[in-house]
This record gives sequence, C-alpha cells and structure tokens, in this order.
Amino acid sequence: MEVVVDANVWLSAANSREPGHADSVRFLREAMARRVAFLLPALVLPEVAGTAARYTQNPADGVAWIEQLRRLPNARFFDMTLTRALAAADLASSLRLRGADAQYAALAAEHRASLVTLDRELRERAGAQFESLSPAEWLVRYP
Repeated sequence: MEVVVDANVWLSAANSREPGHADSVRFLREAMARRVAFLLPALVLPEVAGTAARYTQNPADGVAWIEQLRRLPNARFFDMTLTRALAAADLASSLRLRGADAQYAALAAEHRASLVTLDRELRERAGAQFESLSPAEWLVRYP
C-alpha cells in the first residue's frame, strides 16, 4: 500500500499541541508497522523544516526533523518536474486548491495512492478524484 502524507500530518504528530496529534501519531505508527510506502513531494522538506523551526524558535530543529523524515526506510521523495507541475496546476485549477496542496494531490493521483491529510478542504475537494482521508479515517478504513 502507498499513501501520500501531507506535511500537516507529520507536523501534527511531532507537536502535542497541534490538532489531530493523537490520530496522526497512531496513523504514522500503524502505517510504519505495516510498512506502508510514504510517497512525499520534495516540498514536504521545506514545509516541515520551516514549521519545526518556527515551533521551537531553533533552526537546528528544522534540520533535525527533516533528517528524521529522510531516514524513514519506507519514505520516497519525488521532485517537482515540469510534468508534475502541470498535473498539479491542472488539479489546482479544476479543484480550486492552493498550490502546495495541489502538489500532494497530484502525487496521489499519479500513483493512484491515498492522500492522508488533516486539511478538511483538501480532503473534500480531492475526494472525487482519489481516496483522501484524515489520519483517523485511514485508521478506520484500514484497521
């Protein structure tokens, strides 16, 4: 099984004050235990690094968080090629998505993978194109 995991899930799991923290932690633990493949746009790296450094006010934390993410044996990172950018632009336009959200959606569509995100708007708009779930919904659908 393959899933595209939005940066907000990684960040929520790492910060107990974030909404969805417990569900994000359970989802990631369960998915890792099952060796689910995490498909990630390269964009996840600056999103996680920047947010982590803002959380803690320590730039080194941003670097440490992305190093942990990069070391996951079941994580695959995908560069933004022109082909992927055009697919993301098409989804951004047709589904009225923000640019970053469209990159996650396009990767999920490209690989026919589920998208796991805490962004309700993204789940609702992308849901007609492919499976789009919150961490809690994924845990219910794939017990």
